[in-house]
Amino acid sequence: MNLQFAVLVVSSPSSTLHARAREWCHEFADDWRQLAAGGLEQPETDANPPTDVNIVDLAKSVDVDRRNLEWNGDVWVLADPSLLNQDTNDMFRRTLRVVTDRLTEGGTHYPYDHLENGGQRAEWIECCLESGEIVDPRSIRGGGRKGVTDDQRSLDSF
Repeated sequence: MNLQFAVLVVSSPSSTLHARAREWCHEFADDWRQLAAGGLEQPETDANPPTDVNIVDLAKSVDVDRRNLEWNGDVWVLADPSLLNQDTNDMFRRTLRVVTDRLTEGGTHYPYDHLENGGQRAEWIECCLESGEIVDPRSIRGGGRKGVTDDQRSLDSF
């Protein structure tokens, strides 16, 4: 079952969680992009993470890049809510989330909104990969996957 489209935030250094999230995108998305410092990059591109980037510039880049996408269906955005909710000073109506909402005319889903930490995110990704279908992220209630370290829980790991 493919969801059609996905966006995954670039991580540096790449973590186990990020590697599994890339597998999730390959498994469930017909097409996907990396959210990087320069906007929406192809999955095979060696892109820089969107850390220490001016959020207004990032929002502009994503908005320009989305115009070249021919996405018409649901999109899943695997990004920490703290990145998506940063204020863009009223550009694009307040936050980067508003820009990602415009990536497609279908529904936009933010599973990480329902997952409190890297452990829960890893558990959700594993549940999806093991079951072969997208599991409702609100069903993940535990402390998450064992072996997820604090450095994998930082914004840089997503």
